[in-house]
Amino acid sequence: MAMNNQDLKKELERTLDLFKQMEFQQQLTQNIQQLDTLAKKQEQLSEDSKAKNANSSELQKKQDALNKEYQDVAKSLDDLQKKNEKLDEPTGYKSPEEQIKSIQQQMQNSSQQLSQSKSGKASQSQKSAAQQMQQQASNLSKFQAQEQAQEEEADENSLRNILNNLLDLSFAQEDLMTKLNSSGNSTMQYSDVAKKQKELQDNANSIADSLYKLSKKSPEISRLVNQEMDKINYNMKDAVAQLEERQASSAASREQYSMTSINNLALMLNSALQSMKAASKNGKPGSGSCNKPGGKGSKPSSKPSMSQMRQMQEQLSKQLDQMKNALGKSPGPKQGQGNQQMSEQLAKMAAQQQYVRQMMQQAEDDATQNKGAGELGNMADEMNKIEDDIVNKQITEATMQRQENLVKHLLEYEKAEKTKGQEPDFQSHVAKKQYFGNSIPFFQYNSLKNQQDELLKTVPPDLNSFYKQKVSDYFNSFQE
Repeated sequence: MAMNNQDLKKELERTLDLFKQMEFQQQLTQNIQQLDTLAKKQEQLSEDSKAKNANSSELQKKQDALNKEYQDVAKSLDDLQKKNEKLDEPTGYKSPEEQIKSIQQQMQNSSQQLSQSKSGKASQSQKSAAQQMQQQASNLSKFQAQEQAQEEEADENSLRNILNNLLDLSFAQEDLMTKLNSSGNSTMQYSDVAKKQKELQDNANSIADSLYKLSKKSPEISRLVNQEMDKINYNMKDAVAQLEERQASSAASREQYSMTSINNLALMLNSALQSMKAASKNGKPGSGSCNKPGGKGSKPSSKPSMSQMRQMQEQLSKQLDQMKNALGKSPGPKQGQGNQQMSEQLAKMAAQQQYVRQMMQQAEDDATQNKGAGELGNMADEMNKIEDDIVNKQITEATMQRQENLVKHLLEYEKAEKTKGQEPDFQSHVAKKQYFGNSIPFFQYNSLKNQQDELLKTVPPDLNSFYKQKVSDYFNSFQE
């Protein structure tokens, strides 16, 4: 009953932490969508204010309504920082206060200018506010994708370390159980076994703490995992108690139970690790190495491969084509769950493009050091433009054309990289006899030679068959 109560308490805490993280991510996604929608409305209002027959009074009412909508978004962004601080492991999110004040100032200026019938100046203020809102949405989307990539990579590394420690614990427990069965409770080795079992219990407690901490932020770690870990701790604790009472057989039984739970848990964690890898592979590539404290991604540590970048860019092109068709069919922001899934997919694609851009930037830096920067051109800048289009949900024909040019350029550079340093290809031909000069002496020589051959081949009739054969063989030896 005590174990059940403890498990229930831990599961409630874990569920609460997972809910806080989900609430934070959901509100961040909602704010990004609202900023994107408000930016479009503000841009349209700027075009309306630019018109010659603009009704300043009507436009002012619309502007005041937009001011109120953005004020709600700004309040939500501030509230988001408070929720982030309450997380067990806060992210690097900070409320963009300066940018919020700048946008609010521009929107307030446009309202005042419309009240004074200065629609031209109001249009400029509105356009500036729309651009800043769009930039704000883009920054938040990049932050969300980058934070998600770093979090997934850190969770995967933590789970891999826990699994390795768990396997070491399993082998150590098996070895200790063998020693206990062979030594009995009346030998000098028995005390060493008891001491070693206590050390294994401490190691198990450390693994349990790490696993529970990971389960509070990773849904892949199910409740059964923590329950199995509790069984390990319970059996190891009981094994230590039995060893202290010199009950070797009972201690060995508890050690066997703990080893069985360790093996079961290892299978569960391996399955969870494979699920994490599959999700990471389907979503986007990793960011190389986690740099969580700074909140910034790091460039890939390995030397970039043009073939790999081309393949990733081609895959992204296919995804962008599908997303372009989906955006064309989307009825608008009221789509609900489908719109949220689309935003999540766009965020993953933006993170994937960011990773390829970082690899390309590293390649361009290497080319600059080798005095060959002109070979790569400005592909990293083009990738950055595509990344902005993805974040802003503006996947147009120009985006697809830019993608096509990038893939073509990468393919050309890949071929050039493979043939670099090689000699040009040449075709081999068989040498042929060639005759130059006057051909008449050549034909005269052949005619005379043929006559002499016929004369020599005329065999006298008094030779027997043996010598006839010898003569024939002699003349045949001169034939080509």
